[in-house]
Amino acid sequence: MPIILDIPDEILETLKIPRKRAEEELKKELAFLLYEKDSPSMGLHENYQD
Repeated sequence: MPIILDIPDEILETLKIPRKRAEEELKKELAFLLYEKDSPSMGLHENYQD
């Protein structure tokens, strides 16, 4: 099940990365944040509850 995030242009404009790399970088940042919070990011985690 894909998740689609709609990031407003005014937020994208504040990023300190080239716009063409924004999607890739934001995906990485989200994955790091989820991992840091011990949430499932790359498959199911043993504590994951639907």
